[in-house]
Amino acid sequence: MTPAVVVTSLIFTPSDAASAATGRLGWLEFDVGPLHITDVQVRKSANGRVYLSFSRFRRVDRRGREHFALRPANDDARLALEIAVITALRLRPEEAAS
Repeated sequence: MTPAVVVTSLIFTPSDAASAATGRLGWLEFDVGPLHITDVQVRKSANGRVYLSFSRFRRVDRRGREHFALRPANDDARLALEIAVITALRLRPEEAAS
């Protein structure tokens, strides 16, 4: 079951034309409950699905894992957040579902 997520204070900054042509539509900042989340990319895949990409640190630990400043805990949380953000951006929610 996909948890309900309420996104508020959404600010979208569009990418320039060159970045948009490679799939990065822009950057987001928004609130989810008491958390203010920044530096989230809105991307569009080759098959047209809009999704969120979370910033990560530029280092990889000894085990080869990347470290994210913030990311959804699991796939259900990712999907719920994507649907809430895409709905807030007034895109079609089904663009996020997959």
